[in-house]
Amino acid sequence: MKFSALTMGIDTAPWVAVAAVAVSAVTSVLDSGRKQVDLIGALLVGVATALGGGTVRDLLLDRNVFWVVDQTYLIAALGTGLITFFAARATMPPRLFLIPDALGWHCSPSSVRKLRCNGIPHG
Repeated sequence: MKFSALTMGIDTAPWVAVAAVAVSAVTSVLDSGRKQVDLIGALLVGVATALGGGTVRDLLLDRNVFWVVDQTYLIAALGTGLITFFAARATMPPRLFLIPDALGWHCSPSSVRKLRCNGIPHG
């Protein structure tokens, strides 16, 4: 018998969603670093990218916006964006952008689960 978080009754969706928000902020701040954007601009782009899609989803579903209800997502986006901004300025490997970008795409199916729970097909 295989054991997983789902068979053990552990809800991993919130952690996956926070990870997706954080990784999306990292990706956008890394991309803004290529354009030599300042700290405020990089954080604005990072937070907008990390929280924007879920915000639109919640508004279209007529639900409370997820990061207003639970500020953990906003703190994760700001924190990882801030750390990434200074870390990328210190040392920026040229292909570093690809790793968090792939992780962000991997974590985003948690939004699909929310859509399906509301009776909206995905595909």
